Amino acid sequence: MTKAYFLNEGKLFYSDQIRETHSCTRSEDIEDFISQLEGNSHNGFHTLGFLSYEASIAFDEKHRIIENDKLPLAMALTFDSIKQLEEIPTPNEQLNKVSVAPSIDKAEYCDSIEKSLNYITNGDIYQVNYTFRCELELNNSPEQFFLHLIKNHPVPYAAYIETDDFQIISLSPELFLSRRGNTLKTKPMKGTSKRAGRWDQDEKRRKDLSQCPKGRAENIMIVDLMRNDLSRICQNVRTKDLFQVTRYPSLHQMTGTVEGQLNPALSLYNILDATYPPGSITGAPKIRAMEIIEELESSPRGIYTGSIFHLQPNGDFDFNVCIRTIECHKDKTLLGIGSGIVADSGSGPEWDECLLKSSFLNFPPPPNEVFTSFLWSRKGNFNHLEKHLKRLDHSCQWLLRPFNVDHCRSELSKLETQLTANKTNYAKIRVSININGDLTITQQKLEQPFWQDLRVAIYKEDSINSKNPYIYHKTDRRDIYNKAYKFAQEYDYDEVIILNKKGQVCEGSISALMIIDHAGQKVIPKLKSGILPSITRQVLTENEDVIEKTLSLKDLKNAQSVFLGNSVRNWGQVKSIENLT
Repeated sequence: MTKAYFLNEGKLFYSDQIRETHSCTRSEDIEDFISQLEGNSHNGFHTLGFLSYEASIAFDEKHRIIENDKLPLAMALTFDSIKQLEEIPTPNEQLNKVSVAPSIDKAEYCDSIEKSLNYITNGDIYQVNYTFRCELELNNSPEQFFLHLIKNHPVPYAAYIETDDFQIISLSPELFLSRRGNTLKTKPMKGTSKRAGRWDQDEKRRKDLSQCPKGRAENIMIVDLMRNDLSRICQNVRTKDLFQVTRYPSLHQMTGTVEGQLNPALSLYNILDATYPPGSITGAPKIRAMEIIEELESSPRGIYTGSIFHLQPNGDFDFNVCIRTIECHKDKTLLGIGSGIVADSGSGPEWDECLLKSSFLNFPPPPNEVFTSFLWSRKGNFNHLEKHLKRLDHSCQWLLRPFNVDHCRSELSKLETQLTANKTNYAKIRVSININGDLTITQQKLEQPFWQDLRVAIYKEDSINSKNPYIYHKTDRRDIYNKAYKFAQEYDYDEVIILNKKGQVCEGSISALMIIDHAGQKVIPKLKSGILPSITRQVLTENEDVIEKTLSLKDLKNAQSVFLGNSVRNWGQVKSIENLT
């Protein structure tokens, strides 16, 4: 069955109502192919299709390519009708892990990078985009895998094309060309860094990338190349938003934007003739870089680094750059990955960057909600409210979901009026934000919230994975904490203490931990052990003489005293600890 999904300005569309299927296998037919699609657009139809990387040869015979017999040079679907989906369909298959097998090993990769650097040193090129293929083992149907991916790893230019012969899954974050009226825009993407789990570290990585000399060099070279390409067909070409860094679930990406006013008499073929293939996936200068790509790469790129496009009936269009794009055939499934090589590139870091770019395949699903809890008291109002709202805002930014802080404050003010009118003394307040940014506030009346003389145990049924990025955010992705809390209730403990996989002491199921050591010093575990940056812990470090260190069970055993606390119960001293040995 032939069908397609595609994103347009944040809206997901679907169609299996195919009016015409178009395919082009010869470079000399590309102009007629594109003209026919443009005619369908002018006649009021939506069209979705792709140009493979190998279609580049149709626009300039100097564009060197490796012959490809897996895909046509170009293919498109013209629809009788399309349907906007109000939400992403729920997949009916459980998401399974994808195995990734690079087509070359690290030694082969490093050899090609050294050859690329020699070309740069000799003045042949300023930059080349070197890529290789990975063979994937998908354990889901392609359509179901696409639906999981766009839920778990949302990007602005995603698309899915299914035919009887192949399927294309594109999770592209990169815009090649966009036309709105007579304004033509491109947004090349160069510069990558890995996300960090903690907000402060992640924000530092984002800022560091925006100032990274290598990333800036890559970015400005390709922006300049695309500016030159647009200048061939546009007036008033201008560059803006250089070195802009955008967060995606698994990485940060740097972009720049170039736009100009298009001559309305130019055809779609004229536009592509001046710009295709995208400069961000070739290098600069483009023709020499493509010659080097053809020499060094061992297989055709296919859909990878080509472009999936959507032509609208009003003449507007969007072309993505097919990165993070999977090509599924009956005998194999392929993913291309690569990076831009400049004079100061190192083969080791570039190899690591390539592997990072495949991490979206197995990136864990986002939590349904992020939340915070704190005490309201008639005498003290909301306990450290602004600190809680700031942490919640940071977590929402980290998770790429909206949060209206002012609206939340307003709703809490209304709740406080209600609590005061009801003569409530204490209440536990819970503020949560779901995946769509919707706010929920609940309250639970408490008689006496404060902890004292706690009976606790060491929880040994499971342990914290300190490499899981979600542990640094208070979300409903907290199975280990829920199991530990249930364990405490079943065995009549006030709380339990959880360890990480290295056996280091971390925190309670609903509380932060502090000890007073044999010298009388207040000590708390290091965040990197895998600990929520709790507000109770933050207030302690801001107002007390506290040191952070990696804590062991021996440290607990030798401590003068142990305390557990949270923003509802405050700090309570531990009276006894079971399972300590």
